[in-house]
Amino acid sequence: MNLKLFFVCVLSGIIFSSATPLCDLKAKFTKSDFTIRQSSSSDLNLTIRAKAKNTGTCGWERGKAKLEWVLKSGPKSAKKFDREILSGKTDLSATVLPGKIGEFKPIELIWPEVNGKYTFEFYITYNNETISEDDVDIDVNWGK
Repeated sequence: MNLKLFFVCVLSGIIFSSATPLCDLKAKFTKSDFTIRQSSSSDLNLTIRAKAKNTGTCGWERGKAKLEWVLKSGPKSAKKFDREILSGKTDLSATVLPGKIGEFKPIELIWPEVNGKYTFEFYITYNNETISEDDVDIDVNWGK
């Protein structure tokens, strides 16, 4: 009798653990969701602010949702980059409910002195799983 009860409990646990999740994690962002600010000083600082809309059915928790990036291309004359430009990640600023727009913590980078178009792949991850991605071009002009 105890063996049958144990078998039913184990089998039920397997069924529950393999059930589809109740949450649908999705995000939407475009180039217009990115704000780029170049410093006015000679230190070549660039600040990138990004936001995204939670188009899923569950909220995003701070610490679990991240904005990550990889530099895909830049001007041919830009040969050397700091590691932070090549790739990185930043956290969500606050919890974001479904249907709402969330902001990520600003990305502060020291930029190469080369003007031109830099293409990044930005993607949003939740618990290390990608829920959205898009390429974003950043045009840099230091006026030099």
